[in-house]
Amino acid sequence: MPLGVLYLLKQRTLLSRDIEFLVPLLMYWLFLVFNTYGGYKGSYIHELISIGCFLLMRKDEKIRVFHFFYWIILICNIVSIIVYLCNILNINIGFTTLPFYNDGIETSIYNKWFIFATMGDPRYSLIRLCGIFNEPGALGTVCALLFASSFNYSKKREKIVWILTALFSFSLAGYMLLITYLIIYLWNKNWRSIVVVLVFIVFFLATPRIDWGNDQFNTFAKRFEITTHGLMGDNRIRTTFNIEFEQFKNSSDYPFGKGANFTLIEGTASYKNYIIQFGIIGFILYFSVWIIAALRQSRGNKDCIILLIVFLISIYQRPVTISNSYGYVLIFGGMEWIISQRNAILLFTKSRI
Repeated sequence: MPLGVLYLLKQRTLLSRDIEFLVPLLMYWLFLVFNTYGGYKGSYIHELISIGCFLLMRKDEKIRVFHFFYWIILICNIVSIIVYLCNILNINIGFTTLPFYNDGIETSIYNKWFIFATMGDPRYSLIRLCGIFNEPGALGTVCALLFASSFNYSKKREKIVWILTALFSFSLAGYMLLITYLIIYLWNKNWRSIVVVLVFIVFFLATPRIDWGNDQFNTFAKRFEITTHGLMGDNRIRTTFNIEFEQFKNSSDYPFGKGANFTLIEGTASYKNYIIQFGIIGFILYFSVWIIAALRQSRGNKDCIILLIVFLISIYQRPVTISNSYGYVLIFGGMEWIISQRNAILLFTKSRI
């Protein structure tokens, strides 16, 4: 973070467009300061400075940051896949067993080797890959987003790594984002791909009803079943949370929220938490400003807009992504990288004419 500040001081040139990208970042911090529950305690300062430094970097520097992020995760995923295979094949490479805690209760176990981990999930009797993340859902989500950001410009072997890692995570969000991206991509590429898109949709709807010949896989497939409350596998919120949220909507706090850091129900992750903390007005204002900034960054590039759509869908279950560092790197760095790749192809094509 200090190096980022020194870099900007040395650069001494800031683009007005980049300064505009600071608006959603500063707005979120101001919400934390002035619309807070229990008083502001200096939170988010590190993120404010580090993300701010990133947004004010030159285009080539943003691309470099995204490039490093992309390859660090990709290389770690290659090692993670090897670790996962060793785990399921009972090849002891020196695993350390650690408890996995959820809300203070031991629910699963980690099998950890160095910084890489798998998780035994008793709900489905499955071994799920966590990689360098603390839980498989985060791994699946990040892999799906990096797959979407690089799809048109990555090599086949890179795509295979992203898909395998997401598959081994058994992450509902990861699977959904991969499928969603491919459906949008095919639809956008050629309207005749509607047949393939329909096959994807039919397969998705049929997944919970197929007998996969394995009780564990059948149980996992049930997570894709659509109910009146959404997907059955949406374990990021609880029934009590939905009940409490409906009561909150009818309260006087609904317009402006109860303040940052207020928790309605522990152990939940939903975009509704932003509504609870900042109110429906703050939620709409913040997300609108953030989306406008992202659209300006996209500069109308179709691949960038598809990435943004997939990213916004991911916020349904993982809302913190929109306000943390890797979310900004994925969108603002990823879009800059996509545009640079597209421009390089166009330049090469023109040089051949």
